[in-house]
Amino acid sequence: MLSVKGIFRKGAAFPEETIEGRENQPVIITFLESNEIDEEDDWDELIRLIEDCVINTGIEDLAHQHNHYLYGRRKKMNEHESEIDPIKALRGSTRGKKLTEKLLKSRREDLELEEAKRKRR
Repeated sequence: MLSVKGIFRKGAAFPEETIEGRENQPVIITFLESNEIDEEDDWDELIRLIEDCVINTGIEDLAHQHNHYLYGRRKKMNEHESEIDPIKALRGSTRGKKLTEKLLKSRREDLELEEAKRKRR
């Protein structure tokens, strides 16, 4: 369903925008009372109110780090930071655990299951 604003004048409805590909399609025309609130006007008013209330604090990460500035909590890390270096954490962590053999065995089991499923079909 498509909703289009327009005006009714001299027995005909005139849309405010061009409507393509809807020739001879049935429509429902709803007449709005002049005192009904226009939703777009409400959004425009809200945006104006927000813009009027904007205060430049000079703190670029205020929204993201508001708990730090309000309550003194530690700053959150952004997506590019980490407390632990993942490379250092992984380096040497698999020694003696035969990780390669385990991965190959797991892959072999996956292939065997896939082959068994194909045979059942």
